[in-house]
Amino acid sequence: ASEISRVESFVTRANALVKDDGRFRSLLKAIEFVAARAKAGQGASKLVIFTESLVTQEYLRDALIESGLVRSDEVTLFRGTNDGPRAQQALEKWHAEVPAGEGHPPSKDIAMRLALVHEFRTRSRVFISTEAGAKGLNLQFGNAVVNYDLPWNPQRIEQRIGRCHR
Repeated sequence: ASEISRVESFVTRANALVKDDGRFRSLLKAIEFVAARAKAGQGASKLVIFTESLVTQEYLRDALIESGLVRSDEVTLFRGTNDGPRAQQALEKWHAEVPAGEGHPPSKDIAMRLALVHEFRTRSRVFISTEAGAKGLNLQFGNAVVNYDLPWNPQRIEQRIGRCHR
């Protein structure tokens, strides 16, 4: 009975941690700070968030929408496999809004990457990316980078920051 009571206390404490996510509270402060600077004419209120996991990426999107600071259409998700319905909508809008260039059209994967960056530049305020977005993207119109999960290799942090600081 005492062991069961001890395990139940662990469960209770773990559940309390989920409800009081200090790291997420700090993220909300960063979003409010970037938005306040934009209102003061110092930037465009665009935030890039990097995370290591798809589960955390989904959690952040859902929690940000639930917080009321951003709407669903103001969040762009970028991951290794950008194949969801929202990504497909971004691709269709990109095809409609961006004139075709000279030469061969880009592959579907490259077009999807370009479409999601275009969505972030033109419509959304928050770009939540896994490590797939840490290389090769030009996000220089983003105002701030948040490393929600830190990688072991410090060079990867520099690569993430380099997406906005070009």
